Amino acid sequence: MTTAQPATALFLLLLVGAPALAQDEIQTGQVIATGGAAAAHGNNNGGLSVNPATVGLTRRYAMDIAGGFWDGRDWRVGVVAVDNLTTKGFAMGVGYQHWRASHELSSEELPGWITTGDDLPSKRSFHNITLAMAIPVVEDRFSIGVSGSLMLIDHAILGSKTSGDLEAGIAGRPTEKWALGLAVRNILPRYFVTDQSIGIVGGTRYAWNDITSVMLDVDVPLTAVDGVPLSVRGGAEFGQDLRQLGIGYRFEGPTEEHWITAGAGMYSDTAPDSPGGNLAGLHYALEVPVHGLGNTKNQLLGIRHTLTLTIMPKKAE
Repeated sequence: MTTAQPATALFLLLLVGAPALAQDEIQTGQVIATGGAAAAHGNNNGGLSVNPATVGLTRRYAMDIAGGFWDGRDWRVGVVAVDNLTTKGFAMGVGYQHWRASHELSSEELPGWITTGDDLPSKRSFHNITLAMAIPVVEDRFSIGVSGSLMLIDHAILGSKTSGDLEAGIAGRPTEKWALGLAVRNILPRYFVTDQSIGIVGGTRYAWNDITSVMLDVDVPLTAVDGVPLSVRGGAEFGQDLRQLGIGYRFEGPTEEHWITAGAGMYSDTAPDSPGGNLAGLHYALEVPVHGLGNTKNQLLGIRHTLTLTIMPKKAE
């Protein structure tokens, strides 16, 4: 069996039935803690569905398993894996996530009419599968990538539907510490509940090492949207040895939401004497909705919590 075969088997296994992460984007605790900026983050699997080109920026073989909850009743679980080490000339990434919610329905989810006194069911379930491929060139300093998503939706009001999406991007590292990324997002229309405008996201990340960096993303829709036509996400992460702290902020323009984010991680080098080492660890992140601070009833319930288990059997030096 070649070294590429175990990776291929793992990707197929995840694609058909792994445990499940978020409705739209595959996010890890590390990315959430730094405001969700991932368009140029080549050292974390959370960039897979934001800019698929980031999959090809760092030589690694890694998996993240994450779970989160918010609003007292809503939760999400998921897994994402990237292989840019055992494959030759290209990188692969795959993610599967499951999101369950029972909070209040949005205006887009309500039926055309409501009878007074009706108790509308609000439970809905989303299954999202994302597959990404990237081609790294120029000794892994530049990468071109594309990703596709398939979403299966079971909605209490609107029924069962299938939707999908497509992203394409580029990413590069002009220097060892500085990375840039640019992606076109939501190329296919998600016509059911999750519809988002096609847009461009650009990001930059300056890293002193793998776990100490600052980053910033700007997301701009290319079609008219209600609200501010701009989203900004940014943050910083600080690491010493195998410990990590992160802080961030994100502003979602169309919905005019403000979030403060933070997180902490602890990792263990399980094979310090082997080339590249084997890393495993946990990372906790929370998102605090600043826009909901005036609503004392739901203030604490609106905080989102995410716990991520990272397994990196091998990383190239």
